[in-house]
Amino acid sequence: MTYQGSVVRGVIATFVWLSLAGCTSMIERRIETSTIDFVGIAPVTEVFEPKVREVCNTSECHVFFDITDDLPMDHFRWTANIAFRSGEDLKDLSETSRYDLSRAPEENAPLIVIFPGYGTTSLIASMPLGLELRHYGYATWVVAGPTERQPFSFGLNGISALIDTIHTEHPNRPIITLGNSMGMIAATEFNARMQDNETPVAGTVLIAPMLDFADTASRLYEIERGERLLARAVPRGTFHKAVANVQSRVNQSKSSLQLENRRHLLPKNTLVLVSKEDGAIPLERILDIFPKANEHAPAAFESDAAPLLSRSYLTDEGWQVNVYNMLDHIVASLTMAEMRFHLRHWVREVTGFEESAEEGSTHTSDEEETE
Repeated sequence: MTYQGSVVRGVIATFVWLSLAGCTSMIERRIETSTIDFVGIAPVTEVFEPKVREVCNTSECHVFFDITDDLPMDHFRWTANIAFRSGEDLKDLSETSRYDLSRAPEENAPLIVIFPGYGTTSLIASMPLGLELRHYGYATWVVAGPTERQPFSFGLNGISALIDTIHTEHPNRPIITLGNSMGMIAATEFNARMQDNETPVAGTVLIAPMLDFADTASRLYEIERGERLLARAVPRGTFHKAVANVQSRVNQSKSSLQLENRRHLLPKNTLVLVSKEDGAIPLERILDIFPKANEHAPAAFESDAAPLLSRSYLTDEGWQVNVYNMLDHIVASLTMAEMRFHLRHWVREVTGFEESAEEGSTHTSDEEETE
């Protein structure tokens, strides 16, 4: 997989000719259905496509990528070529990982349900976080992304079918929810419904969580206008009107789509992973929503690369917040090896689960690859 540039680059480009034509309704449909294209990922997702499932109850259906079973893959290699510019500097955060997916998770392994961000599908969102969790012995479901299922509803459609299936197939596993960017909305909604069913989740992880739909869309749009001449052809008024219309069609108030108003749906065990350089998610807003009570010292990540973790602290509720360097929104959402290490260490502490693979067995350096 190769990524270079802003999260909305591919999406904005498709808006341009529609905007110039002045057809707001067509832009709205594009917002509701667009997915981000990652170069080179198609051969990978095709391998796992048979594991995509659709489950239904009497009222609705849900689609998710199920990697809880054993897979005939004991040496699956994943390479992410990640580079982006920050001012005059080119940041290269490329990494290669190897996964053993041939052993099924143990019966007591936690089930981690990943709710992707905007523009991603369940297969795309599983790379590499879902596969790494599966490699270490966790049962893993990656649900459909917000634009993967229609009608568009910020990923909220089908949650009851997902919960019913979990109660049937995995009644005894501790559940960890993980919301990535816009996936914050669906993850917290899932938490609320599990609590209503008197089966609360064991914990929740938020990665670069969306603060507010309209505000985040506006910030990403302005970043793109500053970086690309083509994006400046999209009239601001047309874009913002389309965003407002999309939001108005969903049976959710604007306030219910904001992180600060869903904060109460987070369990006592919550981990928040954010970046100092995320232009879509301002750090000062995160610090307002999750104010610091005490410093925290997470497990040390051993690597030859410069550390990404800037600081870690606890809130009054005991929630842990990790702040990283060098990551824009899309790279933070994809998660880097150091972020995944801290995430897994936190899950181990919350659930008491003993991972089935040795630490550090997945990641390889360029030198190791050439030997």
